[in-house]
Amino acid sequence: MKLKTLFVGLLILAGVLLGGAKGYIYYRVSSELDKVISLASPFAEIRYQGISSSFEGSIAVEKISIYPSGSNDEITIESAQIQGNGLPFLYQLTTGSFQNRPPERFGLSVKGFSIPLDGDFAASYTHMLESAKQVSGINDPDGCGLLTGLSPDMMGALGFYAMTMDASLDVDFDPSAGRAEMQLGLIYVVLNIHEQACY
Repeated sequence: MKLKTLFVGLLILAGVLLGGAKGYIYYRVSSELDKVISLASPFAEIRYQGISSSFEGSIAVEKISIYPSGSNDEITIESAQIQGNGLPFLYQLTTGSFQNRPPERFGLSVKGFSIPLDGDFAASYTHMLESAKQVSGINDPDGCGLLTGLSPDMMGALGFYAMTMDASLDVDFDPSAGRAEMQLGLIYVVLNIHEQACY
């Protein structure tokens, strides 16, 4: 057998194995998403356009749309991604074989998370915040507390129709110390305003 033929054969075999691994990852992630969508169906309709993965250890769900029940609002997410260390992380994630030990490092990121500020969702969220303040007994007349300030429906009344944000969470687990360090990053927030509200 010529060396060239052997080399081409190995490339084809590697391509088949990598393609099979990608197909397996897609199948497992898609199956789990279908379960989540089914569980959430009484509360919201959830759709997504695609699933992507890389052998560096990332899986992303792309173009997610969420339609809360009893509302005409649409909540959208450009992509939601989980990132770990290479193929071992992907294998453990898709097979659930972490054996009660978290991965030593992983990250979560959400890009383009957009919520409407002038619809039913904003009103419901504002009502939920007001209820949380009453239950907790918070009295903050200056409006500087965590559960106070500009609520979503107040921002809608000011002419903003949507809020878009990116967020990330990175976790480092130290098995010898028995602790995990988390870094939460809110990358940016964009408020979209109606054209007629601009002066």
